[in-house]
Amino acid sequence: METEILMDEIDLILQTSKAGNMSTSVSPIVSEYMTFYIKDYALYTETEKNSLIMKGIEHKPLVHNALGGDLYHC
Repeated sequence: METEILMDEIDLILQTSKAGNMSTSVSPIVSEYMTFYIKDYALYTETEKNSLIMKGIEHKPLVHNALGGDLYHC
């Protein structure tokens, strides 16, 4: 039952929030505000081949994404 509730919450976030922040996990941390495309719970985005975020992903392919919530409020 908890899994169903969690999946419903994930669906709500993915339906209402297409923009978010993606950060690399290497030092120095690179973070970019991006628009995501969602298909079957997989997130896709577009960026330049030579961007800093791509260089970080090539070095260590672990990234962090933040979707939903109030991204403009600090």
